Amino acid sequence: MASPSPLLTFTRAHIPEITSTALLATYATLHHKLTPLGTLTGILTATLHMLHPNPTYFWLLMLFFALGTLVTRVGRAAKTHLTRSAAG
Repeated sequence: MASPSPLLTFTRAHIPEITSTALLATYATLHHKLTPLGTLTGILTATLHMLHPNPTYFWLLMLFFALGTLVTRVGRAAKTHLTRSAAG
């Protein structure tokens, strides 16, 4: 019997990572959090992090995106108190 392909082996070993990447990419696209190029770059970056034998780096990347998305929810009214308006 032939051994499974490396791609199939990789996919089976990284089901949680692939699922979370797909969910975050879908969320980012549907809620306009990233441009299409930003979404593709995020997927590529996540895939590269999956290649590392230690999954900690991948999950830190996911945490970085999730927390970064939450932090940038500061409204325009709150931002006006923090910085000077460029409109004059």
